[in-house]
Amino acid sequence: MPPIFSTLPEEIAKLIYIHQIAIIMVKLHTRQKRKLRMQGLGGRNRKARPKTFKTEEAAKKYAEAKGLKNYKLVDLAISRPNVKKIKIVLK
Repeated sequence: MPPIFSTLPEEIAKLIYIHQIAIIMVKLHTRQKRKLRMQGLGGRNRKARPKTFKTEEAAKKYAEAKGLKNYKLVDLAISRPNVKKIKIVLK
C-alpha cells in the first residue's frame, strides 16, 4: 500500500485502497469498449422499430405467413407520394 495510508488503521486503509483501485478499473479504453460491444454486451438503448414493407403484397404475404387475420395496412410515408412505407397494424 502507498505510504499515505500508514497513519490510518490498517483495515480502513485497505478498504480505501481497494475502493480507489475499483474506481480506476471502471474506466475502459476505446478498444476495450469496442470489443465488448462486438460481443453484444453493450445493448441497445431504444425500442425496436416496427417492421415495414415497400409493397402491399409483401405486407400481406408476411401477415399470412405469421398467421395474422385481423389487421390493416397503414402507410407511414403519407407526405411522400412516390415512397411507400407500409406497416401492419392489428385491429
